[in-house]
Amino acid sequence: MDKTVRKVRNQDSNPCIEESDASQKCLGAYNYDSRMCSAYFQRYKSCRKYWHNATEEKRRCATRHAHCCREARDARCYRRQTILRVSKTQLASINLLMDVYVDLCCSFGLPVWIASLLQAARRLKSDRARRKKAYRLLQRKLMFHRVGVKEGDLFQPTYVYPEEVKMLMRSVFSQDICDYPDPCHDQVVYLTLEDLHKVDIN
Repeated sequence: MDKTVRKVRNQDSNPCIEESDASQKCLGAYNYDSRMCSAYFQRYKSCRKYWHNATEEKRRCATRHAHCCREARDARCYRRQTILRVSKTQLASINLLMDVYVDLCCSFGLPVWIASLLQAARRLKSDRARRKKAYRLLQRKLMFHRVGVKEGDLFQPTYVYPEEVKMLMRSVFSQDICDYPDPCHDQVVYLTLEDLHKVDIN
């Protein structure tokens, strides 16, 4: 391994390797859509800021007492800080749950960016509210990208989603499921899997 690469991968000289790798993994999963990985970027920035301050403190105290630098030299002390107010165990469970959502999207033939919508809806208390929130976020994203909206149209479309989307929602949020008939009026837009995959998330 090259000396420079070895230095970058050394946690003593670069204590934010874990945050950097997590950010790169997230970007790869979402086709380098930075908006989907803002939490990972914030963790990395917080890590870099912490270690910058620790280094400055080390320089200031170098001329005073050696024991005041001990904590700044310890590469493990960052792990004990609650920078994002979220414990490492909670972050691991969130990442694991996100991986499950991505796998489910792939199994239903859906684009992986829908997984982030499921993750955002997960914060609500009931499955019924979570499904409603996930559909609302999906509608908002599709309208932002003008899916099913012709040039010059001012109305807000009512989307009817493919069966794969409905199955995904019900498999993730499986409690209190209600069957509603699909709407039928002039503003209904029937979506296909191809329409979802065409959404540009870059």
